[in-house]
Amino acid sequence: MSGNELPHTIPSEDRGPRLKLASPVHEGVSGDRRPLRPTLIDLLASAFTIFILSRFVWEARRNWFNADITNDDSFQQSPAFWDAVFPGIFNGDLVNEAMSAYLPPLHYGLTYLFTKLTSDAVLGGHWVMFVQMTTCAVFFVLAVRRMASTPAALIALCWYLLLPLVWSRMAAGLPRGWMGVILAAYLYFLVSGRHRAVLATLIVGVFLNPTSVLVPLAAYGMFVLWTAYRDRFRGASRRVIAEFSIACLCIFGVALYVSHPSERIGKMISFEEAEQSPAFSRFGGRFALIPFKPPVADLNTAGTLIFRRPGSPMPLLLRDHAFFVALGLFGVMLGLGALRRRVVVPPEVICLGLGTLFMYFAARELAFHFYIPDRHLRFGLNFFWIIGFSVGLWRLGHRTTDYSTTTLRSAWLSGLLVLSIAVAFVSGPRFRMRSDTGLYLKRSTFGSYYDFVQNLEPRESVIAGHPGALNALPLFSKRRIFMSSEAAHPFYDRYYEEVKRRLEIELTAAYARDPKELLSLRAEGIRYFVFDRETVLRHNGKRASYVPPFRRMVFKLAGRAPESYLAYQLTEPAAEARFPSLLFRNERYSVVDIDKIAEIVGGTTPSTSEPSIR
Repeated sequence: MSGNELPHTIPSEDRGPRLKLASPVHEGVSGDRRPLRPTLIDLLASAFTIFILSRFVWEARRNWFNADITNDDSFQQSPAFWDAVFPGIFNGDLVNEAMSAYLPPLHYGLTYLFTKLTSDAVLGGHWVMFVQMTTCAVFFVLAVRRMASTPAALIALCWYLLLPLVWSRMAAGLPRGWMGVILAAYLYFLVSGRHRAVLATLIVGVFLNPTSVLVPLAAYGMFVLWTAYRDRFRGASRRVIAEFSIACLCIFGVALYVSHPSERIGKMISFEEAEQSPAFSRFGGRFALIPFKPPVADLNTAGTLIFRRPGSPMPLLLRDHAFFVALGLFGVMLGLGALRRRVVVPPEVICLGLGTLFMYFAARELAFHFYIPDRHLRFGLNFFWIIGFSVGLWRLGHRTTDYSTTTLRSAWLSGLLVLSIAVAFVSGPRFRMRSDTGLYLKRSTFGSYYDFVQNLEPRESVIAGHPGALNALPLFSKRRIFMSSEAAHPFYDRYYEEVKRRLEIELTAAYARDPKELLSLRAEGIRYFVFDRETVLRHNGKRASYVPPFRRMVFKLAGRAPESYLAYQLTEPAAEARFPSLLFRNERYSVVDIDKIAEIVGGTTPSTSEPSIR
């Protein structure tokens, strides 16, 4: 046996009736290559796949590779890549430094390259998203095809494309999108019996996104121990365990290295500290996580996204008990397979589901150090359902154990069961792809606001404003900001102390009633301030608010008549005549020059270009 084969894998020349150690993945796999003769089942599955892919491409055409559109999460991590086009643009900027700490080296290098080639950070992210989705789809199809057949793999691919998490988790080419790629590649190499390729996938995955390897690492550990126990810990099994252990040490070492932020950012807070922080409160916090939802609630939502057909509401029973309904159906499928004396779901897939659940509960106990608990369910458990049902139904209905056969005589029931999945998803008048779910924020929404801010001089000047008004400026306008809502992360202690200080300054100034109140911002190195009219009039005239711990402060600041605030006055038609410092206004935003205010009231020195850090 070569070192690159798993203990359970039998070399192709040795496969045959006399050997019974082969994994169920490889049962009935013929060493001979059949001529390409498409059957009716092949044609039906291919036709359905072409239909879904066509809809997918048609509905995504307006959003993909469009520099005008992205999502809110890209406002945090994508601005750093403007350095590929404008070197040094954010040098020394605390906000950019903190957000860049979330970018693993290989992901950073790939996105930097695409940004360099396209000369646009938004388009660079779109190309990374394209690479993530296509690579994941290829490995996904190869893995299912290896365990079942081409029709089963194609239907599983369509199910994957219809999954809402594809749009929400892979949109804009962020590091989290590599989770699907790593899971699919891991599973393909595992069912192919390529032990060292699995380890290589996990090690490379750490450089793409360290948290993405946690589920496959746990699943593979379970599978290695199971196969070693089954083989009574013979020589080959011991060697695989030793190599896996060494790889684990390398993976954790690299993870610690790539996840280590600078001293200015500080250390990640503990769960006990997070419990005391209003920013993590599930009742209105910036990251509404604590107290964690009951496990059943997470399993019924994040763990069963594949049963939520786009455009159609879920039945009450499925909505409230989705996980247990799916688990029950899965158990029935396994039981029927047992009656036929065959393994319908390979142990590789079972270990994926168990590894996902293990990592989910481990993340609840070791919060933040093992990522956010329900994020593991979104890819891991949903991939488990898709692959498990697609492979299981195909194998269950097949007349032989040569599952790659697609003739009507052998696979008519398999084809019927698998194609029923396709019918279930496209039936009904409300079927739609929802290709805009992941990319939904347009640069052109607010007219020339972003263009105007981009052209303000000097280029190194710092822009402050209501935190919500600054979210997109680093990405759309390539400008340094004081602090935004998107960048206000509470995960690192030193950074969050500075975040709270800056937010308090900005929120106080956002409700100013006289331009003179802005002069104190010059000591922070701020040159321009952006007012947002919606901070005064929002939610049909109700008083504005903000996330804890600033909710009470903002509620008090916003208690006066809307007309008394600059944010309201500066957007009025005659604002330019009343406020010489006003540089730009539209129906929502207005930009003022603080240095010009200082000149008008008799100030002397201009603002500095760097905000102070206390």
